[in-house]
Amino acid sequence: MGRPLRQLYDAANEGDWAEVRSRAEVWLESCPIDIDVRYLAALALEETQQLERSQVQTAWYTALIEGVLDSGDGTTPETAFVVVSVDEEYAVLRAIGLQVRSQALLDGGIDAVIAEDSQGNASTVHFFPESHWQRLERAFPDVE
Repeated sequence: MGRPLRQLYDAANEGDWAEVRSRAEVWLESCPIDIDVRYLAALALEETQQLERSQVQTAWYTALIEGVLDSGDGTTPETAFVVVSVDEEYAVLRAIGLQVRSQALLDGGIDAVIAEDSQGNASTVHFFPESHWQRLERAFPDVE
C-alpha cells in the first residue's frame, strides 16, 4: 500500500473522519513516523470525540516535529535539519507556518527550500534527507 495522503485529505475535506481514522491507523502500522498522517489521525480522533487517543497522536506529531527541529537550525547547509524524506521536509515547513516557493538540490544532498511565512517574508531553509539518500543508494548501488 502506498502513502494514502491524498485519500486522507479527500476524506477529511468530506468530513469522513471514520475513513480518515481507519486509513491513518493502517498506514501508521507500516510507517509510524509519518508526520502528516499523525496530524490527520489526531484530527480525526478529536472530531470523533476520542480525545485520549487524539492526544497520543498529537504527542507523536509534536515529538516528530521537535526531533527534526532539534537536529539543526536549517539556516545553512552545515546546520541543515536532518529528515528522513522530502515529505518530512514539507510537513515540518507546514508545522512551522511556512509555505514552499521553490526548492533546489545543493552539493552533498542538501535541499535548499525557499519558503514564505504568512506575511510573505521569504527565507531559505536547509534540509538533509539523509535516510532518503541511503535508501536510494541501497536501491541503486551501481549508479554513480
